[in-house]
Formats: sequence, structure tokens, C-alpha cells
Amino acid sequence: MRGCEGGQRRQEPLGAPDLPGSPPQRFPPEEPIGEHTPIPVTPASYLVAMETIRTDSLHWAVEHPTDEYVRVCREITMLQGHAAELLGEIDRDRAYEAVGYLTSTAFVRDTTGVSSTEARRRVLESRALREHDILREAFTSAEIDRPRVGMLLHAAGVSPELFDRDEGVLVKTVAGLSVADSRRAIDYWCQAANKEAAATNERHLIDQRRLSISTTYGGMVRLDGDLDPESGKIVLTAIQSLVEPSQLDPTDTRSLAQRRADALVDLCNDHLEHGDTPVSGGV
Repeated sequence: MRGCEGGQRRQEPLGAPDLPGSPPQRFPPEEPIGEHTPIPVTPASYLVAMETIRTDSLHWAVEHPTDEYVRVCREITMLQGHAAELLGEIDRDRAYEAVGYLTSTAFVRDTTGVSSTEARRRVLESRALREHDILREAFTSAEIDRPRVGMLLHAAGVSPELFDRDEGVLVKTVAGLSVADSRRAIDYWCQAANKEAAATNERHLIDQRRLSISTTYGGMVRLDGDLDPESGKIVLTAIQSLVEPSQLDPTDTRSLAQRRADALVDLCNDHLEHGDTPVSGGV
């Protein structure tokens, strides 16, 4: 990828054909093809121009299905990045109000048909990308895909200051790795960042605590969270005391993961049966 004026990126050619009797062309071209033909530099205009050449040119070579698949996947990533960039602008400027919506989440949900959870995720993604120029440009140019973007945005939440320092290196690193290796590399960075931040701020790890609980399709409930070391040790000790094989019936066929899930439910049931905390609504 090569940079161009305005901070945007010009894409490398994807095989645009050369017309008979004309010099070889690059697409997007190094210079305008004609006096009134501007260089397409945004993902949207680039894709439109490519589609125009594919459908209108008699000289477009038929792509092999494998080449076409790779190209289409790359273009999808470019469009995802461009959509996130547009949503960031809509959210920042409150442009959704002009079309009758009170929030950007409601706008995304109703106009794209996704769930409220997915709409909220997209809005949060677009807001975070506004703060990280290198990451946003890498996404809109398909240098990295959405899964890697999500990993990097999670890392940014661990320590915004350290992420700003290392953003360029992290983007280049994951762009050349598999998804699994990217996750390992980012996890390693997060651990190092936590250690470095905790050395100067004793509340850093405590401030990172979180717990998400959501109902999925079919009524299943999904948990996801992070605890600081001291709180995590309390939870681990409590659950471990209920899943020790020596405390279980020898004929118990549950997996370890299932025993842990049941242990969490048992702890909650015990609290509801013997605790004096209201269940909900102060009742």
C-alpha cells in the first residue's frame, strides 16, 4: 500500500486491462486517465470504478474464481472499513437526527436490520476508530480485517496511552500474522501493558474490571468479563471448591466447563436463598 495526499491510501492495481494500442495503465492510474477523470482515492469510488471497468470493458480478462474470491473478500473489508468511517462521522455530527432518529444505535438497527446489540457494537467500533487514525486507515485499505480490528480496539482499552505509543507497530505486526498468532501477539502486548501501567498506577488493573451478561438466541445466557487479580482469586477459589473431583460423585459425567457453570449457578442460588439483598427493583 502507498500513501497519497490527504492521508488516504491509493490501492495497488488489481489487474485492470490494457486497451489495444494504448500504453499499459495502472488502476487507479498514476495520473488522471482524461481531463475530467479524477483519481478514485476513497474505498467507495475505487470499488465503483473497478466495477465499471469490469462490466463495461470488452477487454476485461475473465478472472479465475480463486482470484475473484480473494479480490471480493478484500473489497468487502474495504467497504466494512468505509462504513465504519461513515458511521463515525454520522455519530459525531449527530446526522441521524436529520432522518428522525434519537440515537446512532437506533439508526443503525433500523436501517440495516441488525440486532440492537450488533448496532451498538458497530457504533462503539466507529467511535473508537475515530481516535486511532493508523488503525482506521489500515481497515479502510484492507490492510487488516475486522477481526483484527476488534482485537486491536480491545488492546486500546487496556491502556490508551501505551496503545497510542505502539499503534503503528501493532497494526503492522498483526497484518502479517494469522488470526491465531495475531491474538497471541495482542494478548502478550496487553499483559505487558497491564504490567507497565500497574507499575505507575496501582488502580489500573482494578479499573479494568468488567462483566457482560447477555441473552442469546434460544434463551442461553452468555457471560464475558475480566477481574482484577484479587477479585479473580476470590471467584476462582469459590468455584474451584465446588468442582473438585474429590467432592463429586464418582459417576458424575459432566465436563469441567459444565461443572464450573453449575458451580456459578449454585453460588447465585445460595445467595438468593440465604442473602438479604433484593432480587430486583428494590423488592
